[in-house]
Amino acid sequence: MKMRSALVFLVLSGVAITASARSYQIKDGPWFACVNKDIQRQSTKIAVSGDKTAFTKFMLQALTSGQCISLKDGQQVFLQETAALSGLVQVRPAGATQGYWTNIEAVNTK
Repeated sequence: MKMRSALVFLVLSGVAITASARSYQIKDGPWFACVNKDIQRQSTKIAVSGDKTAFTKFMLQALTSGQCISLKDGQQVFLQETAALSGLVQVRPAGATQGYWTNIEAVNTK
């Protein structure tokens, strides 16, 4: 019984914390966001190289496999983690359960 009460308390506490979390919006979208930092870094390297054919192939594979998503301009997201030195942030789109890494410039923090 104590275990069940503790579990209920934790669930309710989590809901209260989540409900008070601050949301942000994506600016100047679309931006690509990926499930892990390595895939996000690779997409950025390819984009910066200027090889549009390689970038299109990479992102098509990443999007269809579910490794990456496209974040739309004005889309609501919740900040989950920052890796400031890498220039990346992990965001969770509103209504989603999975976090994705994207460039810090994608998030309007003002």
